[in-house]
Amino acid sequence: MADVRQMYRQILIAPNHRDYQRIFWRASPHEPLKEYRLNTVTYGVASSPFLACRSLQRLAEDEGESYPIAKRILLSDVYVDDVVTGCASLEDAQQAKSQIIALFNRGCFQLRKWVSNKSELLSDLPAEVCLTGTVSLDESDSKTLKVLGLKWDPTSDSFLFEIKAIDRICTKRSILSELARIFDPLGFLSPVTIHAKSLIQKLWILGIGWDQTPPDEVIRAWNTYQTQLLQLSQLRIPRKITCENVRSYELHGFADSSETAYGAVIFLRVTDAKGQVRVFLVCSKARVVPLKRISLPRLELCAAVLLSDLYLFVRDSYLSRISFDATYFWSDSTVVLSWLRSPATRWATFVANRVSHIQSITTIECWHHILSGDNPADICSRGQFPNEILHNSLWWTGPQWLSQDRDSWPSSLGTTSPDEGVIVNMEARKLVALVTELHNSERIDEPTVFDDLISRHSTLPKLINVLSYINRFINNSHSPLHANRNKFLNNVERHTALMQIVKYVQNHEFKTEILNIKSNKPLLKPFRKLNPFLDEQGVLRVGGRISRSGLEYEKKHPAFLPTNHQLTFLIIEFIHRNYCHPGINTTHFLLLQQFWIISAKRAIRNCLSKCVHCYRTNPKPVQPPMSDLPSFRVNQVKAFSIVGVDFGGPFRIKLGPHRGAKIDKAYLCLFICLATKAVHLEVVSTLSTNGFIATLRRFVARRGRCNVIHADCGTNFIGARNQLSSLMEQASNAEKIEFKFNPPSAPHFGGVWEIQIKAAKSHLYRVIGDQVLTFEELTTLFTQIEAVLNSRPLCSISSDPNDLSALTPGHFLTLEPLTAVPDQDLTNVNINRLNRWQLLQSFHQNFWSRWKHEYLNSLTQRAKWTKDSKPLNIGSMVIIKDENRSPLHWPLGRVTNLISGADGVARIAILKTATSQQIQRPLVKLCPLPIEQ
Repeated sequence: MADVRQMYRQILIAPNHRDYQRIFWRASPHEPLKEYRLNTVTYGVASSPFLACRSLQRLAEDEGESYPIAKRILLSDVYVDDVVTGCASLEDAQQAKSQIIALFNRGCFQLRKWVSNKSELLSDLPAEVCLTGTVSLDESDSKTLKVLGLKWDPTSDSFLFEIKAIDRICTKRSILSELARIFDPLGFLSPVTIHAKSLIQKLWILGIGWDQTPPDEVIRAWNTYQTQLLQLSQLRIPRKITCENVRSYELHGFADSSETAYGAVIFLRVTDAKGQVRVFLVCSKARVVPLKRISLPRLELCAAVLLSDLYLFVRDSYLSRISFDATYFWSDSTVVLSWLRSPATRWATFVANRVSHIQSITTIECWHHILSGDNPADICSRGQFPNEILHNSLWWTGPQWLSQDRDSWPSSLGTTSPDEGVIVNMEARKLVALVTELHNSERIDEPTVFDDLISRHSTLPKLINVLSYINRFINNSHSPLHANRNKFLNNVERHTALMQIVKYVQNHEFKTEILNIKSNKPLLKPFRKLNPFLDEQGVLRVGGRISRSGLEYEKKHPAFLPTNHQLTFLIIEFIHRNYCHPGINTTHFLLLQQFWIISAKRAIRNCLSKCVHCYRTNPKPVQPPMSDLPSFRVNQVKAFSIVGVDFGGPFRIKLGPHRGAKIDKAYLCLFICLATKAVHLEVVSTLSTNGFIATLRRFVARRGRCNVIHADCGTNFIGARNQLSSLMEQASNAEKIEFKFNPPSAPHFGGVWEIQIKAAKSHLYRVIGDQVLTFEELTTLFTQIEAVLNSRPLCSISSDPNDLSALTPGHFLTLEPLTAVPDQDLTNVNINRLNRWQLLQSFHQNFWSRWKHEYLNSLTQRAKWTKDSKPLNIGSMVIIKDENRSPLHWPLGRVTNLISGADGVARIAILKTATSQQIQRPLVKLCPLPIEQ
């Protein structure tokens, strides 16, 4: 055993990742803080254990060809930074040690804390890198947590337990704490620890609090248990479980259960060349019974499951070291053995699941019966105090006959008593026989058994299987001597059932055509081209022109199917699902191998449109028609009295004009008048609620108070609901402003400001390119962009020079576009003040008159969303569109309520998700599943 010296500090981090490991440090509180960058793998980082272990694996892959023994040890016998391995001889150990040191040196790793049960193996190593005394196998770094820990004594090459007395008041907390201190990974002390686990469960059932005083009987049992724990310090368990010149290895597993716990224990039986037998305890595991009451036979079965899993762990652990010649499993429950000897499908769900699990790991030939007195697992299921287990040979070496020849082993497989037979049969699966009479009905219009079968089954295989078993039952009833007792259906039975139900559907749907064929009367034109005929079973098939080809019979003469029938739908759906959801043409080609469907593509298209799997790859959202414009968009109001607000960015800015200034982020806050489309741009340093409120105050100070603000559901507006309720309401109450929020994930509700954000960004990027501006420069540039946006025409521009100039948002702010050429200086001209004021009023009224006649008329037509899709209903299942994930991962939801607009058209839905969360989404983000009939 050895330890890698400072393993983390020997592994360098990629240079481009080292900036993520910057820390502040100072040796004392009086020194200034210094910033350090850690270049190696660092303790406390989540990725560090993986990086360390992966580095050792890479070392073995790159350099292991020269050191094959060390490579195997490095890949299988290293736990984090500890190398724990062994060899059969001292010579092999010397070679392994040399290769290990050389291989680790190739990776610049140094090994220390060497310890071995053979002192001569470490004689050539310096004393400072070797350890003396016992070695703790508990990986905990805290000495206070090593009160009870598994240790290894290299001198005697045995495991021991270090026990220290701790005087604590008996509570549920202290019992659980003491139990957690016992480091027993192999289960040597399972009979002892199960006592404490049973006490914990008892306190849990009684409802005792963590620090409440338990009942007296629990205190007495715990005091006895805690006192005797000190005796475990005398325990010495040999580490080595093999011997020289081994002839055979055998694994023997035992399982048992009591009313309080169940457990499993595994022994290794080793036979040497002289025929001497030695038995070693390998490991064990014990669990308390569930709180829910379970019968004792079921608990015995749970113990058998635990034994199977424990065997799987042992087998995989020794796979590269020991080859087991035989494996035996022992149980004293004849009920469990009876369950295991039968197929899992025979039993009820609880027993069937566990029997199936056991049978998937073990074989029934390995299971044997044992008397309860010889079962070591009985000890770990009932528990023992420390003084009882110290010298219990049944626990440490198994039953006496296990060390003897096989002639002395129990030979009986166990006989089931009448009472136990009743218990066995109580877990049998209940079978319900369905007796159905098949007959030819002259009255085809009446529902028959075939109609009932087709309507009750949603998949073709299930329909065919049910009908096949009905046919088998009828045939077996008619010919008991030649009854078919096979467990599974064969292809002939399935094909017969399929043709039987196809024939019934044809007789129902193609009654006229079949009668015409039988009476040699002319057929209708669609059938006449196909030259149909009735085969020997009476199935209507296509005659066609390729009867002389080498194709199979059903490919040359496919059976007819109607267009609109449930059986046709089931067959199309089966082909579509079975061949990985192909398209219409491929599905049609596959169907032609056996069936000819009238108007096939129409039937296939109808079926595929209802395939949920295909729909989820390309879902189509609901698209309600575009609503009328709200009143504040089409009525004369003061500029910026009703506004919309949105954020854009981020944009990179410098925190100063000097070279080397730090780079930070800034954002654009856009206010737009919803009547005149005038915009107001502000530069904001943060997206927080406080940052928005400060921006709002600047806007109100420069443009005047607004009455209503429309915004989306950004986190700075409505994400932190409590903060908005306190800060925003204070701000709105002070300014008498009303906030109205659009539904979540509905940017098209705010298209009027989204397009302006896009325009502002477009102007900005064309001007600055890759330049990084200061905050003042960015503010100036956005102010200029604001002037440009407020000078854009609201209507189309006329090319006639006699027409008036185009109406812009700037006319409603300054009576002219904000980018207009300066007028002539008329300050020295004497104009009557009243006439001047009336002139300005005339200008203003003229602008609003043009706004009504020119601009409003341009808003009459709907550019898109003119058609109404199928409306959603309350209770509909929908796919919720999420642009951040692929369509197959979009979540499902159920519509619980619909919110309609003033025109009565619903455009918002309240949904309930799979996590029972109530969310609000626009209908354009919802794709209804094609499951409603």
